Amino acid sequence: MSWLTKLFAPPLALAAVTAFFMAAQTPHPAKEVTATADAAPEIIVQKPTKAAKPATPPAKGLISDWRPDVDQAIDQLETWLSEEHPQQELNYSMANLAALYDTKLYLVFIDYLASLDPSLGQQALQEQQAWLQLRTERTATARLTNGEGSLASYNASETYISITHGRIDTLTAQMQKPAQ
Repeated sequence: MSWLTKLFAPPLALAAVTAFFMAAQTPHPAKEVTATADAAPEIIVQKPTKAAKPATPPAKGLISDWRPDVDQAIDQLETWLSEEHPQQELNYSMANLAALYDTKLYLVFIDYLASLDPSLGQQALQEQQAWLQLRTERTATARLTNGEGSLASYNASETYISITHGRIDTLTAQMQKPAQ
């Protein structure tokens, strides 16, 4: 198995599983149709995203007109999480938000790899693997620190998100530095 396949396979599998579970939680439109034929359709206005800056431009050599953007989904979940909801729903949403941040990190890391001199690629992959292990350890510690209740899951996801967000910021800053 090539290093590229090893790199892409786990996040793509996570994205597929996440999409499967999110689709299962989304009601089918036909099940919600109860309006009469004369009723005016409901218009839902989508809020603009909180992100003031656009997503990272695609790196050279990638498909230039295809750039998955998870920022809007992240913003929507963060807004939803700021409201009061039952703890179990908050836990599920925090886990989904963590998956979205992990997806965003994956996209940024791919851009970061593409921005590096090819001779530095293997070192960057090793550093990322070490960082992923550290994140796993810190998330497990956060879960254990907060006991076994429903808040433990929430706090572990919160730690995971915070650590992942920091890594996104670090990689983005490194890509913005001029080449040395």
